[in-house]
Amino acid sequence: MAAATAVVSQRGSKMLQGVFSELWLVTCTLDASSAAAGAQTTSDTITVPGVAVGDMVIGISSTAEVAASPIIRARVTAADTVVIALISGTGVTADMASGTFKLVIGRPAF
Repeated sequence: MAAATAVVSQRGSKMLQGVFSELWLVTCTLDASSAAAGAQTTSDTITVPGVAVGDMVIGISSTAEVAASPIIRARVTAADTVVIALISGTGVTADMASGTFKLVIGRPAF
């Protein structure tokens, strides 16, 4: 299991006022696990203080080089925990180099 390092997050409520009661802007360095051909990883975690199940990962980006064009998704799975999944929909193993990931996480106000 790979764990994120050098995690920096910002918390605020000025952006998208009325839609989200809280927002987190998260930056971390991660060497994501490889996903075998046709498989998915779910072992890469980021600790983000304050997030809770029901919060939405609005967006995710990465500076990492990506082999096999996988799908990258993230979700809040427990208090203070976000899991990044790498999904290889091709017949090739998806492997990412270490890189910087950026996430926007929001707590719906409704």
